Amino acid sequence: MGFRKKHLKLEFSQREKKYLKRICISGAVIIALCIVLVSVLTAVVIRMGSPDKRDIETFTTNIDIKNKNIRETPELDQKFIKADSLEASAWTVVQMSGLSAAILQAYEEIMGTDAKVVIVNPGTRKEEVAELLSKKLKWSEDEKADFVKIVKESKKEHETEGYLFPDTYYFPPETKPVQAYGRLVEQFEREVISRYTTSTDQAVDIDLALKIASIIQREAAGRQDMRIVSGVIWNRIFNEMSLDIDATLQYAKGNEKIGWWPRLTSKDKFIDSPYNTYKYEGLPPTPISNPSLASITAALNPVKTEAFFYMHDAARKIHTAKTYKEHLRNIDTYY
Repeated sequence: MGFRKKHLKLEFSQREKKYLKRICISGAVIIALCIVLVSVLTAVVIRMGSPDKRDIETFTTNIDIKNKNIRETPELDQKFIKADSLEASAWTVVQMSGLSAAILQAYEEIMGTDAKVVIVNPGTRKEEVAELLSKKLKWSEDEKADFVKIVKESKKEHETEGYLFPDTYYFPPETKPVQAYGRLVEQFEREVISRYTTSTDQAVDIDLALKIASIIQREAAGRQDMRIVSGVIWNRIFNEMSLDIDATLQYAKGNEKIGWWPRLTSKDKFIDSPYNTYKYEGLPPTPISNPSLASITAALNPVKTEAFFYMHDAARKIHTAKTYKEHLRNIDTYY
């Protein structure tokens, strides 16, 4: 009987330890989520703050189009390898943990029961932005179609993509398509146009920069190789080579039924579209997505490289090549 009591006491003690362990782990998780929540909410508030209180760094460029040259800019290499901002890091943690919806709901509750927070991610096209806004603001199908129509008709023919600035937005629930469009374009003017100096525009006009930036946004695996992708694209432009870029072909092929960025097959390279850069030389007629500040900066400041080809392996690491033969070797080795 004495042994039984000791055994029961020991068994209870083990359960107690496990229970305490669970409490400690749960507490740590809650604390971590609180830190993430505070970081995200702080980032959102900062993004929605007065633009006059935010540092504005103007765009520069190392491109010399006239002489078909990329100037060396080693100082930018250090700038681009820095860690992302607190805002970007916080959202990455939230999205990877599957909590983005919960975080947004928490923020909406803080702002008021009717507040709607919409995150427009870099690399989306106008139809995806319309779908996102429609879902959050509970638009009808007609209203969603109106938003796309407004985008197409409010700009010149070559400006139907690239001007809906990727950011975090707060919208009243009654926001209409024309108002949402105006807010996104206003943010583009605030974040992009305000940084685009006369000297930069004379070197690389903004329409050209946005086309290249929109491709970089879709092709690069992350900030770390944006300037590398940019360098390869500029090399091909300077040497009057076809770009042969999958993302532009995806833009040509994509639709609501099969997806806006569909998987490609070899026969897709024969699609007759000005966005098919396998078939037609030069850049597409418009940007193919709405790029971030990072990709615009990369478009204006590519790495000086001898590479004309790039590919990503399964781990999304970039591998470049100077010749097609080297490129095929990279594909055999890393793909």
